[in-house]
Amino acid sequence: MNLSFYMALNTIPLGVALAIEFMGPLSVALFNSRRLIHFVWVGLAVLGLVLLLPLDGNVSGLDPVGCAYAAAAAVFWAGYIVFGKRVSHLPSGSTVAIGMTFAAMTVVPFGVAGAGMSLLDPRILALGFVVALVSSALPYTLDMVALRHIPKRTFGVAVSGDPAIGALAGLFVLGEHLTSQQWLAIAAIIAASVGAVLTSPSDEQPLQDPAAPA
Repeated sequence: MNLSFYMALNTIPLGVALAIEFMGPLSVALFNSRRLIHFVWVGLAVLGLVLLLPLDGNVSGLDPVGCAYAAAAAVFWAGYIVFGKRVSHLPSGSTVAIGMTFAAMTVVPFGVAGAGMSLLDPRILALGFVVALVSSALPYTLDMVALRHIPKRTFGVAVSGDPAIGALAGLFVLGEHLTSQQWLAIAAIIAASVGAVLTSPSDEQPLQDPAAPA
């Protein structure tokens, strides 16, 4: 998931990449939906994606390869929520440690192929440690704790502002400037996500800790 997302950031703005990636959680929220209002949210999300994509053929538009990487990250994010919920009753630290170990076995070969021995540079190692801590280890551990105690729909509300936060971070930290159309697209995707989650059936219960007293 992270590898695909970081590859997307090579060619498309942070906020746009997050908006596309967020289609994964939105799809999870809508997967079992049958009410008419949920199709409205689907339409709104599709509208947001259409506004994001450079359908006019403008060379200054979004890079299609970057968009494809972001879409792949969306698929992996959806899987992360589904399978994360299944193991959220396990100790959070151990779950994340095992998951990150297998993730490293998958991703490290790509890094070695692309950068070789330069990965052992102390400065690169220090930056990599910080990125690993704040982008994976800590948030995934907190995710496991949250998924243990709240339904997936509530979790979806909590992360629905990610695209907007990412766009603001790109603006103030990276100096990225989005067009008014791209801001509108991000707003549409966020609105679709919040609407879909809030109008989902309310009978899903948080997963209880099996060790907790009855």
